[in-house]
Amino acid sequence: NNVTYNTNTITGLADIKSSDTSVVTVDTEGVFCGLKEGEATVSGYLYFDTEKKHQVSCQVTVTAKSVRFSDADLDYRVLAEPAGDQPGKVEICAAHVTQDSLEFHTIPASKTGSVAYDYASYAFPDSVTNEGKEYTVTEIGERLLPEMEKNVGLVSFNEITLPAKLERIGREAFAHLDGMRINNVKNWPATLKVIEDGAFYGGYNKTYLAEDVIFPAGSALEEIGANAFADCIGFQGLNLSNCTGLKKIGSGAFSSCQGLTELNLPADLEEIGAKAFYDGISLTELELPAGLVRIDDGAFDQCTRLAQIVIRSEKIEYVGENVFCAYPPAEAKLYIPKLENGIYEAALRDFGGKIYYLKNGEKSDEQANIGVTGLDVEWKTSTAKYFPVGTDYADVFPYLIVYCVYGDGQRERTNDFGRLSESGTVEKGENILTIYYTIYSWYTVSITVIPHFNTNPFSIHFMRYCTCCSAS
Repeated sequence: NNVTYNTNTITGLADIKSSDTSVVTVDTEGVFCGLKEGEATVSGYLYFDTEKKHQVSCQVTVTAKSVRFSDADLDYRVLAEPAGDQPGKVEICAAHVTQDSLEFHTIPASKTGSVAYDYASYAFPDSVTNEGKEYTVTEIGERLLPEMEKNVGLVSFNEITLPAKLERIGREAFAHLDGMRINNVKNWPATLKVIEDGAFYGGYNKTYLAEDVIFPAGSALEEIGANAFADCIGFQGLNLSNCTGLKKIGSGAFSSCQGLTELNLPADLEEIGAKAFYDGISLTELELPAGLVRIDDGAFDQCTRLAQIVIRSEKIEYVGENVFCAYPPAEAKLYIPKLENGIYEAALRDFGGKIYYLKNGEKSDEQANIGVTGLDVEWKTSTAKYFPVGTDYADVFPYLIVYCVYGDGQRERTNDFGRLSESGTVEKGENILTIYYTIYSWYTVSITVIPHFNTNPFSIHFMRYCTCCSAS
């Protein structure tokens, strides 16, 4: 519209049609849609102001966006045709691998600790040839493993070898379905750029990837999608330090990787997604790099053995809720930069360990005035209340106000999110009555109620109690 043609202003199109609608269609706005390979003529009229003045037409050629071909095991989709002396590129888009294509070997009971297992190995090709043209395998498409499972049954792979110049692994490409699993990926190509959502999701049997995941020097990795390695409980080491282009780790990417004991992150990593390392119960030490800008909710929540955490970033813009487990080991220490905006102090005040500041990048003994340091209790009424022996906890609860006390002296009421112990009654001791109240399910206060009192009748015993492992 509003384009000048032979001194006239074009104001619209009319009567647009295709000579062969099985090849191409066209709508009233002149937008083409190719349906199959072939040729057709599209014609119509130009409007000058309100008058239909000039007939126009164009020849349309429709070619397939991609060509597919197959070999004995796999289907391929052409991403780029060969050009000059450079090979083309293809994606592995489907698999019809049978057991005849697999190499089987037995792992004896002496190695497994129980019974002997038959495992398979499979190497994906680095390149393929079709009609005399050579193509490099650069991508693996979505849900490839479930497709393989249909033909080979519930086979466990001791090892798979990825294409040497692989750039992308598609969504759920190797995700667990029923019983298949992969114990080891022999190679993580330096060319690999993208690992999409759920690519190696471990699924219900949680036995994926028994070998360490180490990306090589010069790694081109840029993206790890949501739940990409979730529930892979086998591997102990994850080394991403060579992935200098990796800016974000997706939400849940390594959640429930319960065997993970050693984690190395790249210096320029900017974002750790929500619950990215949730339930990493074997991690004991953690260092977060200086380039971090954002740590989302629950990124390391339920990592119950984290005893030393160092956060080096002074660029941080957002720290979510429950980033770390609130009931870490008793000796847990968290080191943070001392920033003017106080962003770490505000976000981490519920951390259950001790928090210290870094000085010139080194750990110091200067303790931050944050974190839960104890509990406090008050009566809701100044009127004396007597609880006979045998009184149920629930009958005492309405008369109490329980507070979390923070390192900066601030108190916060906990009645709305605390809970009484699940069972029990007021017990008689040496002229005392004792009830137990649990905050967040991990802080416990023993409240001593002295009969015949005039002022606050409390002596406080503060204890941290981990409901996961019964450690106090």
